[in-house]
Amino acid sequence: MRILGIDPGFDRVGVCVLEKIDNQYKYIFSCLISTDKSMDLYERIFEISRDLEQIIKKFQPEKAVVEKVFFSKNQKTAIDVAQSRGVICLECVKNGLEVIDVSPSQMKLAVTGDGNASKDQVKEMVFRQLKLKASGKVIDDSIDAIAMCLML
Repeated sequence: MRILGIDPGFDRVGVCVLEKIDNQYKYIFSCLISTDKSMDLYERIFEISRDLEQIIKKFQPEKAVVEKVFFSKNQKTAIDVAQSRGVICLECVKNGLEVIDVSPSQMKLAVTGDGNASKDQVKEMVFRQLKLKASGKVIDDSIDAIAMCLML
């Protein structure tokens, strides 16, 4: 089964594709979808949608695991990320993927055993579970997206 993991954002969207066969995961791809801050809100959302659709068509995942949006302070950022997340979920459903929503604490608990784990702890477990070595191939901002995939 091919799984698409997505860490929604507005400036950067972490994306990854893993293959799961018999409870073993194989790293296929990860990237960042970045948008230019000088662009109009709707141009940025369109760019996220277009880039995600290309990734879905290229790698043909069956399921998408998308991190839930959680913000406690900056309402504008939360609204922008929520709009981005809405388009992300729409692209997934439009392309026939089952969408699974996961909170950051659920992901951390599943991957590290601690719902309050640090980014470094999550990164360490992702690299350990996938038997990856630190390289430019796996982008730090995609770690949460990769960890999302490990939930299934």
